[in-house]
Amino acid sequence: MTHFNHIPESEKKKEWFLLLKPLLDARFARDCPHKSQLIHGMNLTDETYGWKSIKYYVERCLKHATDGKSIFSRVKEIKATSNPDYIINDMFAELMAIPYLLQKGFTDLKYFRRNGVDFHVKYNGQSYYVEVTYVHGPNMKTFHCNPEPNFEGKNWDYSRKLINLLRNKYREKEAQILKKNLPLSNCIILIFTHLEETHEAWFKHAKIDGIHPILNFVITQKIATIVHGISVYEPEPTSLGGVFGKLNTFAWKNYSNQKF
Repeated sequence: MTHFNHIPESEKKKEWFLLLKPLLDARFARDCPHKSQLIHGMNLTDETYGWKSIKYYVERCLKHATDGKSIFSRVKEIKATSNPDYIINDMFAELMAIPYLLQKGFTDLKYFRRNGVDFHVKYNGQSYYVEVTYVHGPNMKTFHCNPEPNFEGKNWDYSRKLINLLRNKYREKEAQILKKNLPLSNCIILIFTHLEETHEAWFKHAKIDGIHPILNFVITQKIATIVHGISVYEPEPTSLGGVFGKLNTFAWKNYSNQKF
């Protein structure tokens, strides 16, 4: 591979890079590789969004998720699908789920995508089942706006559009969980996205019964649901039979800088 000359050769010999290389090669072989978030990130040297951040997610996976290497078995899908970046983004949602689950206090992470739910985890010896998904878009017109703290625009249609995207992903994962006959009280749906509209300021004005529309979506689902976007929206403490209120509090600083 002649790309990524800014990454030290010593890093390219490490497991994290060797796992990504077949995926990168497969993506470069498809149309418009410059549109890939993965390739874009690998080309950056920024600590937060560049290749070092990608390395962080891969290494956390290898260290903390049993059978985590299976997450990277996507080459055939990338080659066959009409939208390879959807496959890659779904994969990275699973990688991003790992530091989130660890920070919240879950242990014994096992990856099961091919044989069941995405992750099987434990908290105080109790088993929980985690489905992970990614909202790809489409981008909305609010991308061309600046969300100010006192933003009072009338983008009601955009808030509904975003909630519909989230709801569709939730229903898809809920159906998968129901097919597996798992106890809903022990299940979690983690929805990741990079849509700017998930920033809390975008839809402050569109509250439902005094509640931010994304948070309202989260707390009204039967299955414990988290939306992990530019802001993070979590269920009520009573979720998971009261266990969610006992979990560690989410903090961006800890999520981004965990040292395990």
